[in-house]
Amino acid sequence: MRTLRDRLRTYHGSKREESSSANRTCIPEKAPLGFVWRENEQGRYLFRRRVFSLEKRVGPYQLGSLSDEMLSEFARLTDGSDQPVEPVEILFFDTETTGLGTGAGTYVFLYGLGYYRDGAFVVEHYFLPDVSQERALLLDFAEAVRSFRVLVTYNGKGFDWGLVETRYDFHRMPHRSFLPEWRHWDLLYPARRLWRHGLPGCRLSEVEEKCLAIQRHDDVPGRLAPALYFDYLRHHDLTLLDGVFRHNEQDLMTLVGLLAHLCHLVHGEVEGSPEERLAIGRWWIDAGKDTEAEAWLVPLSRESGLPLSLRREARRLLSVLWKRADAWETVVPHWKRWLEDDPWSVFCWIELAKYYEHQARDFEQALQMTQKALEVLGAKRLMGRSFSREWRNEWEDARKRERRLLKKLTNRHHHVGQLDLGI
Repeated sequence: MRTLRDRLRTYHGSKREESSSANRTCIPEKAPLGFVWRENEQGRYLFRRRVFSLEKRVGPYQLGSLSDEMLSEFARLTDGSDQPVEPVEILFFDTETTGLGTGAGTYVFLYGLGYYRDGAFVVEHYFLPDVSQERALLLDFAEAVRSFRVLVTYNGKGFDWGLVETRYDFHRMPHRSFLPEWRHWDLLYPARRLWRHGLPGCRLSEVEEKCLAIQRHDDVPGRLAPALYFDYLRHHDLTLLDGVFRHNEQDLMTLVGLLAHLCHLVHGEVEGSPEERLAIGRWWIDAGKDTEAEAWLVPLSRESGLPLSLRREARRLLSVLWKRADAWETVVPHWKRWLEDDPWSVFCWIELAKYYEHQARDFEQALQMTQKALEVLGAKRLMGRSFSREWRNEWEDARKRERRLLKKLTNRHHHVGQLDLGI
């Protein structure tokens, strides 16, 4: 099987000089599809710039629907920064490559950029017409992205941006010297937080269709891009890649729409599903913002009509928050209210047992709570749930707690008896 290097040598000849000469004679000076030639001291490449109105819609959102306030709140949630973010500081980025590897043998042949300028949304394509011209493209690309503070990608941390850095290092252009230090928002991770149960793969196409109601027509799947690029290298016909360019442009638009959707959800402008609201509450906890987490979780914990599993998880997360803050005056009534409509919550009985044993030092109450937990577990056993590992662990832990509390009470009574006898 031929390697990528062997295939590229076949297309371009064994010597770089011969390849560059062939490139200049085979590719017309007037490029199709709106591309133009750009040239610098390292060589030349193809470039295209398209401008879109901010009123253009991406699913339910306009390109101009991102506000400073929403972006700043999303920034606090995503990277914990309190620095405000403006739309003009954001670069939306997506690539098309010759394969799915991340090593030096994989080329980025299309760099797609999207950004806000002068009351419009701009999409730029940096296209590699010949691998011998890669240094020229990389030089200008680094200059183009230097002014942005926030990078928005989808799986960019795991693939796109890492591959870009590899290309710079391959040409001995250290990426730390040429490329800026980003605040990198990889939207794959928020998507997994919110939708991993309904969309296990969380591919961009799935999220696009499910959350933005976007249906692509006559789209060229990204997996076909490498083969189409190799066809282009054989025939030097740029129109062969028209579908790839449109696909990349749509990916950039989808990134804008997805970021807008996430910002609207987090800001409360769009009422998310109970599962989404629960995920956002958990997300705020992970970000260390307990007050914001409470604002999402308290309503869920008290909302009637929700599935019991969701209410239980919201209540459990609130328990974690309030215990961490030693807010016993809040969390103990929380557990008691919980048991009023959910007496089958083993978690709640056990948490009350822990509180009475370790905080209130009321061993009698702790024992009662532990025995209530054992009663519930016993009833679950009769219902056929005794074979689960979770049930066995809960049962064993509760029995250990019961034995420990009985021993403490016995020792206490023995000590009191000795005092009464004057021993």
